[in-house]
Amino acid sequence: MQALQRNLNHRKSLPCLSSMATSVHCSNLQGLHSDEWDKGHMTGDISSSETLAKPHTLFRTLERCSPYDIDFAIHNQWNAEKESAVREPFDYSSSHPGKNIRATFINTFGTWLGVPSKSIEIIACAVSLLHESSLMIDDIQDHSELRRGFPAAHCVFGTPQTINSANYIYFVALQEITKLQNPVAISIFVEELLALHRGQGMDLHWRDSLICPTEIDYLNMVGNKTGGLFRLIVKLLQAESNNCKVDCTPLASLIGMFMET
Repeated sequence: MQALQRNLNHRKSLPCLSSMATSVHCSNLQGLHSDEWDKGHMTGDISSSETLAKPHTLFRTLERCSPYDIDFAIHNQWNAEKESAVREPFDYSSSHPGKNIRATFINTFGTWLGVPSKSIEIIACAVSLLHESSLMIDDIQDHSELRRGFPAAHCVFGTPQTINSANYIYFVALQEITKLQNPVAISIFVEELLALHRGQGMDLHWRDSLICPTEIDYLNMVGNKTGGLFRLIVKLLQAESNNCKVDCTPLASLIGMFMET
């Protein structure tokens, strides 16, 4: 309590504590004198910003509470049901599979580079997550109503939930990459995700601004937008390979550009 008092005396105001106030449940707060509160009669919750602005008042309040009545911890109550709700748009979209070209690409280059099967499996999973979730965002940005012959995810679940689900899966993919336990892989992931968004951003900018890019600018955009995922694959595989004698990144970029054009 002495440490808390020193910390409170350091501050002129405590606006951040308003969000913590709902966690304070003290049965003996009802007996507080009216001069300790600027407004009304409190019944167990600290909710007055004016009161919170007075450290000495808050300190007296906390002093009267049993330590067992105060819980500032944020408990992790995440469960499978909530996970399913957040992932539902993604799960719906991925239930209509495409040609799975990227999986073939991964297995082929993984074999050539002598990458361990476990690493190939992790990379394939992460890339699949990224590809499917990026298509959900593409459909929103392109105002597409169909994806692979089925209603697009945002037409079924709404735009806000679909965006959140797709963005969530980006980080699920990153979490998958951490299983490689290779710091270089994390850097590669971030670098190519930035490139993907740069390419997509320029494509949208030109479209919405009615700008016709130069041939060089267009090829650079495609190299980032579509080639980025293929580069990501090859760079990750090379980072996991002990037999990488040739940099296959330029080839991956060309394949990506071919896919787009």
